[in-house]
Amino acid sequence: LYAGAAPTPNAIDGLLYALHLAPRDEDLRIDAVRQLVVDNKLEEARKMFAPSAYYPHSPDEWRARKTLIMDALRKSDRNTALSLLDAEQKKRWADEDD
Repeated sequence: LYAGAAPTPNAIDGLLYALHLAPRDEDLRIDAVRQLVVDNKLEEARKMFAPSAYYPHSPDEWRARKTLIMDALRKSDRNTALSLLDAEQKKRWADEDD
């Protein structure tokens, strides 16, 4: 995604498996959930995002954004969920560059 190319099926499988190995990696979770939304697997994305969305120790700003993402997933609003996840990825990438 960062390179602008569509991921291969093997890359997607690797991404989803990596999340099982590192379940607390927020960036990895955002990437995996976003891919599930792209693949129109919204119920699976909602379940995968739930541990992050309901994590009580998140900063307030991030908690508010996670609530919006979770609401979109719960409503099966693919476009809104994808837009919010894309914005979150861009924000995180920008923070890494700082």
